[in-house]
Amino acid sequence: MMKRIEDDYELGRVQLGEGNFATVVRGKCRRTGKDVAVKVVPKSKMTEDSIRHEVAVLQRVSLHKRIASLEALYEADDAFFIVMEFVGGGELLDHLIEHGPMSEPDAANLVSELAGAVAILHAQGLAHADIKPENLLLTSDGHVKLVDFGLSATFVGGVRVDPNRPDAHGGVAVGTAAYWAPEVFGSPLGPGLPNDLWGLGIITYMLLCAGHPFDDDGRADDETLRSNIIHAPPKMEGWSASDEAKQFVISLLRKDLSQRPTIEQLLQHPWIVNGGASSPKGAKAAAETRAKAARTKAFREHTARLRAAGFAVLVQQQQAAQRAQAYARERSANAGARALRRHESMRGPMLQSSELSNAFRVFDTESKGYITPDDLARVLSGFGQSTTPELTEGATDGDREGRRVTYGSFVRLMGLTVKRALPMGEYIFRQGDEVTHFYCLLSGEVEVVRKSGLFSEEVLNTLKAGEYFGENSLLEGSATRSVSVRCATPVEVLTLARDDFEAGFGANAACSATPSAALKRRPSGDEDELRARLISFIRMVSPQEHRTLANGDDVFRAGDAANKFHILHRGKLAVKGAKGQTGTATDELTFGELMPGQGFGEAALLSGKPVHSKRVTCVAEGGCEVVEILGSDFLRLVEKSRVVRTSFERLDQRRAAMNARTK
Repeated sequence: MMKRIEDDYELGRVQLGEGNFATVVRGKCRRTGKDVAVKVVPKSKMTEDSIRHEVAVLQRVSLHKRIASLEALYEADDAFFIVMEFVGGGELLDHLIEHGPMSEPDAANLVSELAGAVAILHAQGLAHADIKPENLLLTSDGHVKLVDFGLSATFVGGVRVDPNRPDAHGGVAVGTAAYWAPEVFGSPLGPGLPNDLWGLGIITYMLLCAGHPFDDDGRADDETLRSNIIHAPPKMEGWSASDEAKQFVISLLRKDLSQRPTIEQLLQHPWIVNGGASSPKGAKAAAETRAKAARTKAFREHTARLRAAGFAVLVQQQQAAQRAQAYARERSANAGARALRRHESMRGPMLQSSELSNAFRVFDTESKGYITPDDLARVLSGFGQSTTPELTEGATDGDREGRRVTYGSFVRLMGLTVKRALPMGEYIFRQGDEVTHFYCLLSGEVEVVRKSGLFSEEVLNTLKAGEYFGENSLLEGSATRSVSVRCATPVEVLTLARDDFEAGFGANAACSATPSAALKRRPSGDEDELRARLISFIRMVSPQEHRTLANGDDVFRAGDAANKFHILHRGKLAVKGAKGQTGTATDELTFGELMPGQGFGEAALLSGKPVHSKRVTCVAEGGCEVVEILGSDFLRLVEKSRVVRTSFERLDQRRAAMNARTK
């Protein structure tokens, strides 16, 4: 027998909302006494597939604090009942009618919250497709909740993959045309992801001036409103918002959807990042500014290691992209026109949406829209690092349970990296400057130069897009730069603050928990610890593959081609070699053992030898896992990173002395 909603909930007579296909009433859980909102959908108005789609979407996204959560689904002979979290502050539209426009800080904070909810949808390839004031509810303490996912749609690569869901009469269920973007009118596909950004633009406009940007003071009929949306600019005269707020709204209300910001760019916009603050005045405003600065500082400190991990993923992906581009150039004489990245396509000081989403996918391999502690452990383990409970502190603000990092929070914390666009000839930093950042070159070329006289410089190296720089001084713990870096072309560079670098790139399996564990100059007795940190750095910046071996399997044998650098990730390895010139496998000597975190195979690479001189084999009962980095990548790193080169040269000297004693 089908369980009735009345068995578990009392349904009140108070109607909270009404739409074309459903009504929402207030209810109460009989067991807990908890208030709920119940969406009643008559079967005569909507199909069962549409209802179950809405419920499935809610099950995927209502972990987010700014989305009203799903409690239960019930079915009766004539209706479905979707039981939802009760939100007690009423509809945003009613609030605007009663109280008028909001202040810019309040509006920016509300839009930021809403954008965080939309971000988890977009990370899953979902569009809400019906963002409007009636679908935004306010909590009693002034936060926002997004509701009504009945029109949400699934997209892959920008193409809708689920059909338009029909109502019970065979027509297509549609939203409110007053909040549609221009491209939706006349389209058989319905609203897509850019329509959500358009909706956020209209919401922002309404928050700031309590009116619709395309309605003639409330007098426009449906046809006039449609014409204005398609053809007319938004009304910008007569309201006193800051220039930054107006620019934000105008960007979201661009007719050309390709020029509209993505959800990632919205979350990085200065008006959102700065909380709608323009030029605060007075003691109260100054106190609010100080409090916000303190919150930002705490957020930056708490999320430093996670941001460093994201930066490392970006570095690896940039190198992979440039390698693919170089391969394409080899394959096609017209490759320049099809380059993966074009300098003229840059869109201001923001990380590209594809860069952020691609980096996020390394953590969130299942397209959940959030990162779990297990996801973080997997990625950091690949860097040779461990996780701590404090790792995500401050970055789980979007999750109801405070455990997971939602996509919007990831974009926000990565937004604290800084992207700069610089012209040819400008210096990124000069010899003698304070060491403040680590850099990844996104486009263009730079020259590493050193003073060779009072008015002359010597070019030491040229770096291309996809490469990183600035690590030497950081790895050495230097206070000032020993070289200059100059733009050989127009460039785009991504920067990571020194504190973030030291918290993340300075961590390893032995001491990964403390952001204060910075890479400093150490006495020679701490060389092993420094080298362990360098191995961690190499793993974070180098594209790599993992190889699993059983006990007794060889990583390589004497005489095998030496074309990779290796790092032991798990297990134990033995280094073996023949006794004398005519030795056989039966009279091998064991020269030493390698434990997790140690690197090997660099001797042949550094000496230019084409083959290995010893055998390295797995001697762990549970098997071994080895990280493999292309020899060309390792040698490029050694070429440009003197601290890495010096460390491995000293290691080889120590190993040579040990080998001599063994013989």
